This record gives sequence, structure tokens and C-alpha cells, in this order.
Amino acid sequence: RVPSSAKEENLAFREKIRKKMQQQIKRTYKEDKKAEKEKIKKQEEEQYYREEELREMGEKMRAKERERRRLERSRSRSRSRSRHRSRDRKRSRSRDRRRRSKDRSRDRSRERNSKKSRD
Repeated sequence: RVPSSAKEENLAFREKIRKKMQQQIKRTYKEDKKAEKEKIKKQEEEQYYREEELREMGEKMRAKERERRRLERSRSRSRSRSRHRSRDRKRSRSRDRRRRSKDRSRDRSRERNSKKSRD
């Protein structure tokens, strides 16, 4: 048999080991929790930067699209203006021709009338 003091010593030794193991488990648990939190934080930051990058890319693409549409509209306007101008020129030319011919016929009739009145 082991004397009671030896038993007590043995129990005290076991208790010390148990406490040290418990402390080590706690320490490991805390370290694991800390590592997990850091990992989650890093993932969230990466997600945030990816989203930010996507937003920026989207803004750039929308700006390019707006610029492309603006240029397209200005091109189509200039084309339509030139078409309108050429149409206007054609119209004005034909109007001028009609006016001139009317003026001529009016002048001729006046001349005839003036000749008749003289005679």
C-alpha cells in the first residue's frame, strides 16, 4: 500500500497535470478562435474589395456606354442636320426657281400690258 502522504502527493501531481492540460486546451481554443476570426475578417475584406472593384468596373462600363451613345447621337444629329441642310438647299433652290419663273412671267405680262397701253 501507498502511504496517505504519497497518495496525496500523487493526487496533487495529477491535479497539476490536469490543470496544465486544461490551460493548454484553453490556450489552443482561444488561438483557434482568434485565427478563425482573422480568417473571416480577411475573407470579408477580400469580398469587399472584389465588390468595390466590380462597382468601379461597372461605373467605367456605364460611362463608356454613355459616351458611346452620346457620340452616336451627335453623329446621327450631324448626319440628319446635313440631310436637312441639303433638303433645305434643294427646297430653297426649287423655290427660287419658281419665284424667278413667276417673276419673269409677271414681268413679261407687265411689259405686254405696258406696250398695249402705249399703243
